[in-house]
Amino acid sequence: MLRLIFSRIGNGVLHLYDNGHILVRSLLPFLLLLAGNLILGGCGVVGILIAAVIDIIAILMLYSSKKDQQQIVDTAVRLGHGDLDLKVDLSDMHGENRELAEAVNGIGDGIKTAVEKSMKDERLKADLITNVSHDIKTPLTSISGYAEMIESGIAKDGDVKTFAAKIHKEAGRLVTLIGDIIRLSQLDEELSQVQPVRVDMASLVEECTDSLVISADKHKVSLETDVTPCTVRG
Repeated sequence: MLRLIFSRIGNGVLHLYDNGHILVRSLLPFLLLLAGNLILGGCGVVGILIAAVIDIIAILMLYSSKKDQQQIVDTAVRLGHGDLDLKVDLSDMHGENRELAEAVNGIGDGIKTAVEKSMKDERLKADLITNVSHDIKTPLTSISGYAEMIESGIAKDGDVKTFAAKIHKEAGRLVTLIGDIIRLSQLDEELSQVQPVRVDMASLVEECTDSLVISADKHKVSLETDVTPCTVRG
């Protein structure tokens, strides 16, 4: 029993030691006020009146501190409900209440930044899906158009081989696009790194023109390209 009692006392002393700063800030003012009341109470009516004034001032200070704490709590609750633009007014706060208010404001800023980043990522993903859908549709349209011309007999016998080559080329382009999509998903998971590569702009322009040939023929529009060689320094 004695061992248990001394163990409890030792643990209590260690707890007070570990939280000494909280103990000093919370109990010391109360003890000083209590000692002041006892001393002034023994000084007659004048001492009692002075003690009463001091007690009123202490009550007002305690009320102000609790009011600030309530504002911090209300702000934290509203932040939790999604009002991320709300801030605790720090103008009249001091000490630990100000530190706590600054921490709540910092948490609100962090949450707002995270939400904005998430929304930006979602917009980028939506834009990516739209662009990828358009890029995939382009070679599929070319493949479908060349295949339709061969199937319907519009294409001449001499053009079949050329159209078949076009279909093969667009199918390869489609496979490349799918590979790019897979690599983009891996980048999102940090499974790979972006490596810069050289791009043949003349070939790229030619591919874009070829993808529009069928649509241009249907609308009786002639396509012309002019690729001027240039030297890129880097």
